[in-house]
Parts: sequence; C-alpha cells; structure tokens
Amino acid sequence: MAEEDIVRSPIHYICPRCSKLDFNDGPFTSENGLYRPVAELGMYPGMGLNRNCQLCNALRSISDSWDDERYLRHNPHVVYAMPSHLAQRKPSYAGADGEYVRFFKEIRDSSWLVVREKRDRHHPASPSFFQSLSDTARNVGCLGVYRPRHVNTLGHRVERIRQDKVDLGWAKDCISHCATSHLQTCPGAPGLPVPNLRYIDCGSRRVVNARPGLRYCALSYVWGPVQDTAEIITDHLLPSNLPETIENAISVSKELGVRYLWIDRYCIPQDSEKKAEQLGNMHKIYHAAEVTIVAAAGGDPQYGLPGISPRRPRKPQVEVAFNGHHLLSTGQGLWSALQQSKWMTRGWTFQEAFLSRRTLVFTDDQAFFECRHMQCRESISIDYGKLENFDSSYDLFWQRMSHVGPCSEMKQVREIWMTIAEYLERDLTHDSDALNAMLGILAHFEDEFPDGFRHIWGLPVFLQAEKSLGEILSPALLWKPERPARRRAGFPSWSWTGWDGPIEVGDHEMLADEPRPSTAKIAIELDDASLVYDQGFLSNSKKFKQHRISPFIHIEADTVKVQIRPSRDFTEYDSESGLWSDWQAVFIMPDEEQDSLESGISGREHHNLIVNQFLQPGDGLYNQLLRRESWYGIVLEERKDRDVAEHKMGILVVRDLGGSWERVGTVSLTRYYDMGMYLRGRRTFRLG
Repeated sequence: MAEEDIVRSPIHYICPRCSKLDFNDGPFTSENGLYRPVAELGMYPGMGLNRNCQLCNALRSISDSWDDERYLRHNPHVVYAMPSHLAQRKPSYAGADGEYVRFFKEIRDSSWLVVREKRDRHHPASPSFFQSLSDTARNVGCLGVYRPRHVNTLGHRVERIRQDKVDLGWAKDCISHCATSHLQTCPGAPGLPVPNLRYIDCGSRRVVNARPGLRYCALSYVWGPVQDTAEIITDHLLPSNLPETIENAISVSKELGVRYLWIDRYCIPQDSEKKAEQLGNMHKIYHAAEVTIVAAAGGDPQYGLPGISPRRPRKPQVEVAFNGHHLLSTGQGLWSALQQSKWMTRGWTFQEAFLSRRTLVFTDDQAFFECRHMQCRESISIDYGKLENFDSSYDLFWQRMSHVGPCSEMKQVREIWMTIAEYLERDLTHDSDALNAMLGILAHFEDEFPDGFRHIWGLPVFLQAEKSLGEILSPALLWKPERPARRRAGFPSWSWTGWDGPIEVGDHEMLADEPRPSTAKIAIELDDASLVYDQGFLSNSKKFKQHRISPFIHIEADTVKVQIRPSRDFTEYDSESGLWSDWQAVFIMPDEEQDSLESGISGREHHNLIVNQFLQPGDGLYNQLLRRESWYGIVLEERKDRDVAEHKMGILVVRDLGGSWERVGTVSLTRYYDMGMYLRGRRTFRLG
C-alpha cells in the first residue's frame, strides 16, 4: 500500500462501525478480553475500511500490510486492544496459559489499538500470541489515547510529535538514563580513544586536538556523490557554508550539552599514516562517543536533520479525535524506518551503527534513541524505572544488524561471517574502501577475542593452539559467493574483499568451529617478500600489527585437474548475474590427456562448481570456460571417514595469471568412494 493512499487531512466523519468502539471500558474485564478482537475488518488490501472515515484511515496507517505483503491476502484483518507495554518491548516466552492476561489485568495497563491479520496459529493467551501483537506494534505502529498529563500504571503515554522540532529534552533524558543505569552494557571508554584524535569545538567552530576526559558526539550520515575533504579549512576553522546536516548536528550536540563533535570528513587527518591509524580504530572512536547522531533521512549531507532544520519538518503524525477521545499513532519502528533509508544501504554507515554504544536516529517521521540495552521512540513517553521491572526485552536494531551476541569463547564463527555478509549487501562509492569501511568491526572482534581472532585482508582467521597456518586458513579460503561478483582491483582474489558481491553463509567448510584436517602448507607473504609459515606470527598481536601483509599467500598442497563446462547447452545474460550457466567440474585422471577427454567424459560424474566472477559477453574468463580447458584445483581440505567409506574434499579452482594465480571458484564434494585416484603431486601456488 502506498503511503499516499493514507488520508492525513482533517476528516471529521466517523463511520458506524468505528462509532461503536468504546474506550471508556478497557478490554481487561474478562479472561478472554485481551485476545478477542475489538473490531473485525475485511480482507487485504481494502480491509473494508471507509476512506471517508478518519478512524478508518488511521487504522489503515497501522495495518501490518505495510510490514509484509507476502502472506496478508488469506485472512481478514482485525483490530486488537493491546497492552501498551508491548508497543515498546517484546514479551518473554516464559509465561503461558493466561499469565499475561492476569498480569495486565492486575496492573490495569492501558490498551492501545493494533491492526494485523487474524492468524489462527497463535493459541489465545499464549506468549506467541502476544509476541505477534508486539511485533506488529513495534514495527508498524499502534494507536493510543492521548492524555497529556496522565501516564498509565507502567509509566507509558503516547506523545504528540511536533513537525518542526525534535524534543531534545527527551533525548537528553534517554542518554542520562543509559549513562547512570547501563554501566554493564553501555560502559564508556576512559581516556583518549586513539592518538591524534581531533574534534570540532561546536562553540568556536574550530577543529581542535582531543584531550582525555572530553565528552563528544559523533555523526553518521550519507556523504552523497560529492566527497570533497579539501573544503577544510583555514587555520582549523570550519567553512562558513557547511552542509545542512553538518550544521544541524552541531546544533544538536550543543543542545545535548556536549561541546565537541566528531565528523569524519573534518576530523580524520589526511596524512596517510595518521589516516590509516584512525581508520583502524573506528571502533574506539564511535564507542567512546557520548552518542552517535544518525542522519537516516535523505541521501546527502544537504538534506538536513528532520525536526532540527527549519527547512525539513517531519511528516504529520497520524491522529484522530472522536467521542471525546484523541488517538495518536506511535508510528513505524526504527527497523522499519531504516529499511527505507539511503543510510541503510551504505557500507560506511554499517560499521558506524554497529560500533556505537548509543545512537540518536533522525528520520522523516520521528527520532529514536537506542543503546546496547534499550530502544525508545519520541512518540512514546516512558517511566524507565517501572519499565525495567517487567520480564521483557527490547528488539534492538543493533542486535538485528550485528548477528553477534555475547560469548565467553571464540565460538562465533557463523555470526562473524554473517556480519561480513550483511556488510557486503551494502554499497560503496569507491572499491578502494572495501576493507577500510569494515576495519573498525574487524578491529572490534580482535579486541573482543585477542587470543582467538585475526583477519588477513578482511578474511576472518580463527586461531587454535597447536594448529598450522594451513589448518587455520583452509576453511576460510573456501568461502562461497552468493552470486557472480565483479572483481575488485587492488585486493586479493582469495579474500571476499577482492569481489564486489554478497557471500553465502550456509553450512559449509568455512563455518567450522574448529579447523578441519588439512595437509596444505600455507605461508603469508609480507611486503618485503619474506614468507611467514608460523602460526605464532598471528598469535602475537603486537608482532602481527607491526608488519604489512602483501596481497599474496603461498599454498603448497595436493592438486587435481578439472575440466569446466556448462551443464546446459545455452547461456543467459542478465544485468545482475551477467553471463551464467550451471558450471560443472569434471575430474581428470593423472594419465589422461586433454585431447582424449571429449570422447570419454560424457558419462563421467560431474560436480557443481561455484564460479566467483561476474561474466559479460567477450569476457576473457568466460571464453576460457567455454573452451573447456583444464584447470588446477588446490585441495585445501581432505577428510576420510573409514567407518562409512566417506571421502570429502574442499577444492579451490585457480587460473594462472603469469607470476601469480587467481581464484576462479570452489568445488565441495562428498563421495562414498576413494577420490585419491584423481590426486596429482603437490604443487606451490602464489595466490593473489
């Protein structure tokens, strides 16, 4: 449903069905009252709503058909009167069999309206039923009765949002509560986060050197098409014609009572050595900030912060008045709002949100506050003390984005790969930023797991005592692309940084919690061309960070030869996948010649090959593939299970570039017979 379909103009007509809704007597007068619909609507998309009725239009604005239209055509929509608490937090699954009904009756929580599809799979009065109501209310919004000087027993009140002005007093209260109550989940960083740090002094509008103990805000925003850092500055003074978002962020920082503001385009030194130092410490810079101001509206820094910029008022809040009641919408949730933003699509903003302990998010509808413990929105006033006493939790954007939960051991392999996969769904203007825009997150993991995690050109490496470099690196080298990707210059083909495209995070070799057996011998080539074979080089963090690593690794391993051919006699082209076919690898016996293959290979077993590269008409690699040449495969993993006669191989297919080799794709196979007949001698590859 398009947003313009919702009528926001002042309509005073109330249809007969809506006129019967009674807000004087809450829904908690019986055991069945909480989960019985207040009103039955129709089927999606019209839902039987009267377009001339102001309450019908308000109900349409909070319909969960906004949230997911895939399965909302099978059942009618209904209106539920939901406990207000569920608009802010999701319930625990600990209670059941009417526990929630009894609890909300006892505390006499006020009821807010939520519209969703009527689904029979949720048993009435079960936690899953309340979870479904809470999901809709938090993501899409709900309607609450507006009582300006009254809060309910849980300290909730739906608030009016001014179009022209964000309530920064509310934001200061959120920050203050977090600073005093969330010492374990949102701790500060004592001292100076990183050397050579600079801030903007919001009073003098000068860029100044940071000093220990100074509180500062940070800004996360979309740079837009123009990225001119040369606009800085004479005598450390900011230019007079700052972009609107930058100007507004300075105003917000001052109103929050924070004198200093960190903005990348003005505060990162352009000296290459100092710049590299700060890019590798972005996790410390954003974490130490008092709060990160997130400009989630608009697509460039000229857009401004809605509700701060005089030129950028917020969208009108959905409201309706009838029968002596005044209803206000809480609006869509943070996750839903960000899904529609340009900010959410950018690679740099991914790590900025991931690394910040507190964020103040400006959207076109309202402002949101989130820390590592709670999430608040401008449209709901809450009593923090009362809210913390109920067994429920926040649906945090940070947790949805990061995939990483707390852990005491280095058993988060899948989660870290999922974080990388999420980042690779974002866009970058410059290929050269592929690693830089992720360095802060990778450095964060290295700090979290100093004895267990490193990265080499972005490739996650999970350290294990008594294991060789070959055993540690082999699983990571077998990562798989989700679809064909464009090759990035300047990055190694063996790392995800070398390809512009998403990766697949499935149940395969790279996700092993522990290294698999491997006979491959792998060395890391340093910038001075020396080779490091010892895992101790990675284990010693200080020694590891003192050396520059070249984009080459040396692999000595068993090899196979494969012939690659399309599984079909035709190819297709589309703009997203390029030229493609289902490529298959056919293993060649050591004593077979290429010329003899055409006649005898047709009946031989084929194995699926995942090709990395996005192929276009006339592309050299594509032509090579069609010529059915033979290719080397590096056997990175080989496992035999004698009990079930199972033989597994993880193979990296490569091509010779002259002086170095490049990754082409991967073959993973499991067969119930010995594949040793295809193995050739060991060979060393300089893989770049």
